[in-house]
Amino acid sequence: DVFAYDLNEPDIVAQLERLGARLRVIVDDSASTDNGIPKGHGAPGSAESTAAQRLRVSAGASHVKRTHFSNLQHHKVFIAKRNGQCFKVLAGSTNFSFRGIYIQANNVLVFSAPEIAALFGKVFDAAFQDPAAFKSNDLASKWHLVQSEGNPPIHLCFSPHKSANLSLNPVRGAIDLAASSVLYSVAFLNQIKSGPTKEAFDRLMTRPVFSYGVVDSR
Repeated sequence: DVFAYDLNEPDIVAQLERLGARLRVIVDDSASTDNGIPKGHGAPGSAESTAAQRLRVSAGASHVKRTHFSNLQHHKVFIAKRNGQCFKVLAGSTNFSFRGIYIQANNVLVFSAPEIAALFGKVFDAAFQDPAAFKSNDLASKWHLVQSEGNPPIHLCFSPHKSANLSLNPVRGAIDLAASSVLYSVAFLNQIKSGPTKEAFDRLMTRPVFSYGVVDSR
């Protein structure tokens, strides 16, 4: 099972084709127009539309969904199954694209705990069945604590939510409660005009706390 936002790295698309009907995939179809011309993943000639069409042929049309939820389908996730059971998950900020893998500074997390894999599996099933209703699903309405033997506790929160504060409030709390330093890496910080993260960074600048980080624009 795959969530894909950018999907244009040819080796990845080819490997997904090789899975045949074992594959289910949700590909972003967000789009805009420029002088009346469709742009973005949902445009007919986009790499994502091309990949989705190839996968409809290899996996079957019913195994390929396109959605942008309420704005973007921004998850980048591989869920591996064996005998119908989820056993490993790859997730993170890395898009399945040239830029995501070879150019940008991204992260990838791989979980082999079956409890975490099963939770991601439930999220995929809900999103695949009814993308429009996902943000009202219990899976998107709270944080999930997963404790597996021999591993640290993992807290997971799945978008989209009814309110972005659900996932951003813990970030705000961490910044506000920092006693000595805040180290950060935030994409698009210059585009954040309001909300918990912006407010916390604004307060941070007035406090005697060392802050240092990386953003992608001045």
